[in-house]
Amino acid sequence: MGWHGLRPAGGEQGPQLREALKVSAYWVHRDIARHAGGVALKHWLDTVGYGNADTSGGFDRCWVRGNLRITPREQVGLLERLHRNELPFSQRSMDIVKEITMQEDTLGYELHGKTGWAMDDNGSIGWFVGWVEKADSTGPFFFANRIQTRDTLSETFGPARRAIALEVLRRVGVLP
Repeated sequence: MGWHGLRPAGGEQGPQLREALKVSAYWVHRDIARHAGGVALKHWLDTVGYGNADTSGGFDRCWVRGNLRITPREQVGLLERLHRNELPFSQRSMDIVKEITMQEDTLGYELHGKTGWAMDDNGSIGWFVGWVEKADSTGPFFFANRIQTRDTLSETFGPARRAIALEVLRRVGVLP
């Protein structure tokens, strides 16, 4: 997946957050963290209860190479709170996140999701988290897929994060 015209901070055109989320543009998220600052980031991780909220290893990279950890169950809990508008953010902010995480909008369902990829001494850890809202008013169905490989050069690892989750959602009848 390409960068779709995204440019680093300081470029002539700032990237849209929607595109940054779509392509998991690490440097955009890093620049946002740097703009907010380490104290503010730590405050919000603690306030939201995001996993262990550990920013050691660098507040501007703790989610990809630091010590920040969250379980799939905790990810789902965070998504449920977002969906119910129970996070400590403005309604406008939560609505924007819901809108920009929309990946598919069909007559039968809406799929919201976000991928992630971190590396440590054991290899790569990949995520695809989100929820499905069905047109028949069942759901929402929340999910968190976390996979791991020692092969940091794997070409199939990136797409597998999403593909595995979607296949499971199909097999259990959430997606057609």
